[in-house]
Amino acid sequence: GTALAAANIVDNEAPAPPVGYSREISASGPDFELLNQLIFVNPTTAYATLGTPGASDGRVMRYDYNLATGTFLNAVEVFDVDGIGDDIPVPIGIGYHDGDLWISRFSGWPAPRDARLTRLQDTDDDGIFDQHTDFITGMTLALPGETSHTINQIEIQNNSLYVGIGTRTNDGSPIDELEYHGTIVFIPDLNNPIVTDLSDATYRQGDFLNTAATDGRPHLFS
Repeated sequence: GTALAAANIVDNEAPAPPVGYSREISASGPDFELLNQLIFVNPTTAYATLGTPGASDGRVMRYDYNLATGTFLNAVEVFDVDGIGDDIPVPIGIGYHDGDLWISRFSGWPAPRDARLTRLQDTDDDGIFDQHTDFITGMTLALPGETSHTINQIEIQNNSLYVGIGTRTNDGSPIDELEYHGTIVFIPDLNNPIVTDLSDATYRQGDFLNTAATDGRPHLFS
């Protein structure tokens, strides 16, 4: 069989593939370094988020995928996340819906840190995403001194978006966590997304958390 994995792995540290599988390099070089999430929008086109705190290179890339050779070619930077200039330069998750890209991003290792969900649009159909809109803001993550907690990868099913936020502890005890740790942010309808500031106290009430999204607002599940 064939398995495709995207990761930053030193060749001599890579684990041996399981029986029946082989490992080949599908891509390498600066256009693939610091890759966080890779998605296919069709069999021959992929997008990825690249970046890490302190590297000043947060960006979104597009690749052509060669089905015959299993390699990625013709890398193009389609959005400069650093170029937004709002000190939230690290893109982690990426999803695709009806021509738009959605990315999760965070401000880096200083804590507490800001995290957002942002829609990217190509308004002139030239393949470069020239417009961004923050739809979910106000997610405060991590406690002072922490360097490992962040918003994570995106999953889009039909017209709904999901993105997970991890916990700082193994058991996720509320005593040790901030309110958005250990939750899934859910946008019910990407055809009609609503700009939402989750720092608003109404989004931390019991009738919001773990309830069905019946009013079009983003919801949280823990």
